[in-house]
Amino acid sequence: MSGVQFNRLWPSMALVLVILASAAPLLATDIPPLLDYHNHLARQYILHRLPDSPVLHQFYSVAWPATPYLAFDASCKAWRMRYRSMWPARPFWRSCSV
Repeated sequence: MSGVQFNRLWPSMALVLVILASAAPLLATDIPPLLDYHNHLARQYILHRLPDSPVLHQFYSVAWPATPYLAFDASCKAWRMRYRSMWPARPFWRSCSV
């Protein structure tokens, strides 16, 4: 394999290796560790509907502390701003669990 062809292929090979490495925890268990998925979806629903809902304002407020799920919340917020969709979680979780 010449150096030029290898230089074009290595990013693809690296991506395949990263995807396989990230899928290893899901493939190594009998039950996937996504048991709190419904909680994440509920949080995204509330974050999406909160500005327009007086009922939700009675019970919830938005705070952005440094938590492990901040990347998920921020990416969902960016998705909603761009696509005006309430369900950004599906492609996020699919991309994380491929």
